[in-house]
Amino acid sequence: MKHFGKWCTIFLLFFVGFIPKGIASNYTTGKILETVKAYYEACKEENVEAYLAVIYLKGKNVKALTEEARRVWNAVDTIEYSLENFSIALNKEKNVGIAQYTVKAQITPENGPPEEKFSTNADYIMVLRQDENSWKVEMVQRKDLFLQNLKSLYTLQNVQELMKLTNEDTVTWQDKWHDPQGNSYTYRVIVDILSEVETSQYQLAIVLSPKNFNYNHAQPDGRDIRSVAERDGKLLELPYWIEKWDPKGESIIWVRVPHLRGKGRIYLYYGNPDVNSKSSGKDVFDFFDDFSEFVDWSIYGNKPVMTTIEGKKVIKIRGWSEIVRTIKLDGSSYAFESLSKLTSGMEAYMPFLGFGASNRSKDEDNAYQFGYNVWRSIDNIRVFKDGVEKANGNGRLTFSGRTGWVRTTFTVHNGKLTQIIHDEVKGTQKITIQDTYWIDSIPKEVGIIVWDGADYVIDWLFIRNYLEPEPTYNLGSEEKKPPVKKGPKQILREPLETEQIISLIKACEKNILEQSEVIEQMRREIETLKVRIDQLEERIKKLSK
Repeated sequence: MKHFGKWCTIFLLFFVGFIPKGIASNYTTGKILETVKAYYEACKEENVEAYLAVIYLKGKNVKALTEEARRVWNAVDTIEYSLENFSIALNKEKNVGIAQYTVKAQITPENGPPEEKFSTNADYIMVLRQDENSWKVEMVQRKDLFLQNLKSLYTLQNVQELMKLTNEDTVTWQDKWHDPQGNSYTYRVIVDILSEVETSQYQLAIVLSPKNFNYNHAQPDGRDIRSVAERDGKLLELPYWIEKWDPKGESIIWVRVPHLRGKGRIYLYYGNPDVNSKSSGKDVFDFFDDFSEFVDWSIYGNKPVMTTIEGKKVIKIRGWSEIVRTIKLDGSSYAFESLSKLTSGMEAYMPFLGFGASNRSKDEDNAYQFGYNVWRSIDNIRVFKDGVEKANGNGRLTFSGRTGWVRTTFTVHNGKLTQIIHDEVKGTQKITIQDTYWIDSIPKEVGIIVWDGADYVIDWLFIRNYLEPEPTYNLGSEEKKPPVKKGPKQILREPLETEQIISLIKACEKNILEQSEVIEQMRREIETLKVRIDQLEERIKKLSK
């Protein structure tokens, strides 16, 4: 494992002509999963420095990765990790596989305060090639970097077709009540959607409550929720993210719906205690960060820390501090939403959207001065363009000071900033902007600014598609899986290897031989009994004379 650092190098010519049309059987998927797990265990034991570098860092060259890994490893005591959301696609010849999965790792420092404990939750791509009867790892890379590199050789459509694993067996349900892995779900509800505007890849928020949903039939944490749509007679699993789950109150589930035109229908399935959650904001939104890891952000001032507040994993930013992240969006209608809280101090501008920022290099530490920015502080809402505050009617949009959790939504429709909504845990305040603000460019960055003396925490933020009017939905009644009719018992087995088959044949031969010996012994005993019967018959004849 000395060459582990080559994870950061990708040879793209290998993928030319790759057509992911093969269907990976349960047996093949199991063998590849074993290979992936063995690979990570070997990396962890033999070269932990490189292991840490690859799972935690991104966008650095091999030298920088190695140096950073060495620094991290010197302070690390334990590493715990898991592989989740595993799926596999094969080429036509079924000798090359692309595995997609999520690495969740927890790094615990040997010495230092608990807040220095950090974790990662990243999606990865692994390419494997079959060598005789085993699979060998050829390349591992974070999924986002993998896509960026692929785009230099493929058109965007090619990349999307490759990465969505066009062998839809990875997302196609086996039947009405069984997912691709054969897991059974007992209940489902119909969600009928009505959209006045035709759109694609729309993120729909479904709100559940005890009035419209039976929480007793789902798991207490909602981990068995699945979102499914019907297409061409098939049931396809849709990406979803659970914003919040409260069995005694309101729950919000975001589902990415592939296409909406007029009336549409999807399903929510649940009722299986043995499955894990597939909730993933990264798969649902155009941009998403829940700060389960802290990557891709530029930091100015104090370094943010990862911590837990009221059971939420959050990032804490202390003033004076600014963090900025570059984003890529298409279109002119979107909504930017976040959940945040000011824990001390008076001002924190969270969040801001940077538009244009053509002169950013003039003042690197003051991103808000260039482009179109929308901010919120503790007692007002402010709109800036190129550092100049834009008046709104009689001035700033003000509202009473608050320090609780605040859910903020900025909406932009066809370039026009239409409204700003603040939905706090203990109340809702909707503010419609009076003046017309036209945003003549697509956002290029998001950021958070915290002034001196203030502490600010952010749970999550995302950007989604936005429509006017937004689609509506109706939650139907609950359906229950019908009881299974009793019939001949069937035993399903995975395909067996040649050695296993030979072993079974030998076991059968041994059993047959043992049974043959028993039968031969019984035959001899029968012959003996026949002789004795003949003797008895002779004696009876003599006595009768």
